[in-house]
Amino acid sequence: MSNIKGVGPRTKIVSNDKGGQQSELPYRFDLIPPEVMFAIARVFAQGAKKYELNNWLKIARHDHLNHAEAHLQAYKAGDTQDEHLEHFVVRAIMGLAVKEDGFPYAKT
Repeated sequence: MSNIKGVGPRTKIVSNDKGGQQSELPYRFDLIPPEVMFAIARVFAQGAKKYELNNWLKIARHDHLNHAEAHLQAYKAGDTQDEHLEHFVVRAIMGLAVKEDGFPYAKT
């Protein structure tokens, strides 16, 4: 099991100008454009349908990053047969989410 930094019972308490208190959150999810979240979710859904649910967790980080780079270079070269930027982002997320051997950080 992993612990997310900045989320938990020992997180610093902050007050707003009206005296309302809550845990300090070092993340700004509200700054991620909804369209980007939908694009990411669409690519994940396409992958689950084409391969199998969570197949990407069985793939090592270096493979995800290699595919991410291929999508980035294809986009830069002007290739239009795929949503290369979306796939680049998703493969980078997958690379961030797995260890080098392909297993997720969240599991031991």
